[in-house]
Amino acid sequence: MEGPHIALIGELDGLSCPSHPHATEKGFAHACGHYAQIISILGAALALTDPEVKETLNGSVTFFTVPAEEFLDASVRAEVLETEGIKCSGDQL
Repeated sequence: MEGPHIALIGELDGLSCPSHPHATEKGFAHACGHYAQIISILGAALALTDPEVKETLNGSVTFFTVPAEEFLDASVRAEVLETEGIKCSGDQL
């Protein structure tokens, strides 16, 4: 395909923040605003994949998400992977 290839990246993570009013019982919360970023990326994906919009563009877009970039101790990541049904952790890519 001709034209530029761009990527739109959304971050998916929660922070260890036991004092957050919406923290899980294990102390994690979506407290860093990434939920708003994901909505923006989803909106862009819906708009750019609309057939009428898509046919006017030259190039391609890849949409993807990345897991937690904030530091968590390896033992915490291992526990979350094992007990919470998480399939991937940022340090295991």
